[in-house]
Amino acid sequence: MQRFLIGLTLLVISGFALAEQQGANPAASTLLSGEFEGGWLSKVEGSWNIERRGDQWVLKTGEDFKASKGPDVKVFLSKTPADDVTGKNAAQGSVFVQLLDKFKGEMVIPLPRGVDPREFQTLVLHCEEYTKLWGATEIVQQ
Repeated sequence: MQRFLIGLTLLVISGFALAEQQGANPAASTLLSGEFEGGWLSKVEGSWNIERRGDQWVLKTGEDFKASKGPDVKVFLSKTPADDVTGKNAAQGSVFVQLLDKFKGEMVIPLPRGVDPREFQTLVLHCEEYTKLWGATEIVQQ
């Protein structure tokens, strides 16, 4: 009976260790990052990074991420410099990533397969329905 309890205890402990290791995602590596700088006219602020997880790129927002809610706020990758992005050109020639469904805190958003974010200059949040720019920020290579 004592052997059984010791074996069961070791099994439980090793299960917790494995779960902790998988949660930390040791294979992830941050290659790109940036920050939306809030201001009195800004609709978005906070940090973010883009990581490589295995064969998938993901956008990860920080705990400090906040965006004004909107009906059609989308995430795009753009080759246009951040200072040149406007509500009228934000989606032009950009790659659509995802409709934003959460507006505060940490998120993990997979980038489309086959898209290399290192080929882009700007991360854009844009309300396409009303042609309103939420925010644009430079993608910084690590």
